[in-house]
Amino acid sequence: LQALQQQLEDPDPARLAEALQQFAQDQQAFQERLERTLALLRQVQAEQRLLAAVAQAQDLAERQQMINDALGGDDAARLSEQEAAMARDTDHLQQDLQKLGSDFATLDQETAAALQAEAQMMTEQNLSGRMQEMEQNLVTRPTQAQRQGEGLEQDLARLTQSLQSLQASFDGQQRQ
Repeated sequence: LQALQQQLEDPDPARLAEALQQFAQDQQAFQERLERTLALLRQVQAEQRLLAAVAQAQDLAERQQMINDALGGDDAARLSEQEAAMARDTDHLQQDLQKLGSDFATLDQETAAALQAEAQMMTEQNLSGRMQEMEQNLVTRPTQAQRQGEGLEQDLARLTQSLQSLQASFDGQQRQ
């Protein structure tokens, strides 16, 4: 920019044209670096969100296991409240996976498709609906609630493992 200002003071049109051309090239290079930086920041943000989804799935699986382990005790009402909170958190995870899948479409089509598939699997397995059923059965039908809890624990463990594999695969692709 300073060179351009100096050339503006110089009446030689050739040097002025050269300074303008250099300025345009510098500006273009700066724009390209800025776009690369923004792309890297979007990628890092997506990776962090994927890690958060993995952690959330793992947390849900651990919480379901703790509820299952506590079944048969005197705290059916408390467990019912915990299961209701899990149903809400599971809904949030499903929505996060859908949004994350959409957001990954520009970064990695394979990962985007896998995230959408996991969200769809959660819908098909009706995880939050089954948790709501379990919540209701904890007080009135503890044996049925126990069977439901075991199935939910298995499905959440599978989801966690699948998301961990997906995250590891995405990390491996990014390092290449």
